[in-house]
Amino acid sequence: MENKQLPDGLKHELPKIQAGVKQWSQFVAWSWTDYLAFRDDRDKHPQEQVLKNYFIKILQDQAWYRYAVSSYEDEEKKPDADATSLKIQKLVMGKNS
Repeated sequence: MENKQLPDGLKHELPKIQAGVKQWSQFVAWSWTDYLAFRDDRDKHPQEQVLKNYFIKILQDQAWYRYAVSSYEDEEKKPDADATSLKIQKLVMGKNS
């Protein structure tokens, strides 16, 4: 099935896009629940909770800064919005320390 809504350069990347959207939705669902994948692992449980808290905080920050820029044209918040977007990118790509 051809997707005419995607730009030509992305039409052949649909499986990758779908996989990315699925993974992103799983991250978001994980952040909305009290569920922890490593709840029974005494070493990994605290690490996962810290990661979850970081993920939630960085998304909240990014939404706040982007809202200030797009709704109120607060250009002073644009560097913060860009920085939080980069943090999310690094987190999702596994490039954070």
